[in-house]
Amino acid sequence: MVMDYFTKKLTQQVLTDSAQLPDWVTDRNASLRAWKCVEALKIERAKYIDSHSKRYEFANKSSYQVNAAEVARAITLNRSTLMHGSSYSKAFTKYLNEVNAELEAAVTKKLDPVKKNPYRGPISSSKNELVKTNAELRKRIACLEVQNTEELVTLAFDRLPLPVRRTLGLD
Repeated sequence: MVMDYFTKKLTQQVLTDSAQLPDWVTDRNASLRAWKCVEALKIERAKYIDSHSKRYEFANKSSYQVNAAEVARAITLNRSTLMHGSSYSKAFTKYLNEVNAELEAAVTKKLDPVKKNPYRGPISSSKNELVKTNAELRKRIACLEVQNTEELVTLAFDRLPLPVRRTLGLD
């Protein structure tokens, strides 16, 4: 409850205190509502990026990027009007692409350490590397089995009583 209050307050503060409004944004048309909606969705997506770190959590771009149809639905406007039919459409499209590029960069930055982590085990190896390692391990196991068998036979002969060894002609 308290966190909800602070997150709402932060969102409102960011929306009102954001740097100067772009010159294509005015309160005479839907551009101001669209800009505020994109800013709110950008904050929401940034929180999602910060709270998730697995590659599969970013499989759908809709989870970390702002979609024009989503903005249009939120401000109750037709998507084609928002993206193509208004005087601010080109500037809005450019702005939306910039926001999505920033979010994509944040995702890439977040996932780079996961991708380069050498301690991920066999999942980070290619199939050829795994086949080669498997063959080497099988050869090593075969050598150890032969060595172990020889040691067991030698140990068994050493533990035989002296009369039995003389009878077998081992001594």
